[in-house]
Amino acid sequence: MSGLFLLLPFGIALFVTIWVFKWATKLLRPAVGGILAALIRSELVEPIPPLHVNVSIWIVTVTIFLLFLYLLGMIGQFVMGKKIIAFGEMLMLRIPLVRTIYTATKQVIKTLSIPESKSFKSVVMVEFPRPGFKAIGFLTGRIKTSDGREFCKVFIPTTPNPTTGFFELVPSE
Repeated sequence: MSGLFLLLPFGIALFVTIWVFKWATKLLRPAVGGILAALIRSELVEPIPPLHVNVSIWIVTVTIFLLFLYLLGMIGQFVMGKKIIAFGEMLMLRIPLVRTIYTATKQVIKTLSIPESKSFKSVVMVEFPRPGFKAIGFLTGRIKTSDGREFCKVFIPTTPNPTTGFFELVPSE
């Protein structure tokens, strides 16, 4: 089951990307085919083999898809785009299985995209999972309690998937 949960976010992302690509190709095929047919009728170019038509459609689809992703990223940077993204996230978080996958994928991406100076400060060895045993973890920060005691925030990755793990508050000493 853990292998399935490990591959599920990647599989879903790949499935959605392939689905969108096939949908865009199906949508663009008539337009690109029509343009190429018009060029052939105008005698500006030689008759084009079907393989070249398919490659042309594929190239146009990839270009439009990449432009769409770029524009989506630009829109997401503005206030209205952020509101639309927040609304979409709210919808995603209402669907039980999708919520689990979406949240896990978002956390992994957020952790990996944090600048190095802010994510993992250093490698530490802590007593884990019980006294007498040691585990390697990543120091992610420090925190003070209301009574003045300082604790280290330590992420202890698990195997075989190091993007999951345990978060421990360990006394500084």
